[in-house]
Amino acid sequence: MFSCLDTTSSAVIVDLTNVEFMGSTGLNILVRAHETALSRTIALRIVVGTRAVLRAMEISGLDSYLPLSRSISAALTSIGARADADR
Repeated sequence: MFSCLDTTSSAVIVDLTNVEFMGSTGLNILVRAHETALSRTIALRIVVGTRAVLRAMEISGLDSYLPLSRSISAALTSIGARADADR
């Protein structure tokens, strides 16, 4: 994931739709990725597809900090809306 943030990409989508467990290490990596993306002006979206991962985000309070989407299409739409707003 971090190699994607080291490129000239304008957007990165992290697809967690098949992830069934998210622990503190995974949450920490997502926070670091989000902060890296912000510092490089890269649109980052995290697709959360399972209740277990969403619950980990909610319990930790990261659901209000990280840019979450419920589907890849929603993430793409969100990134598209951001690109349109930047013009």
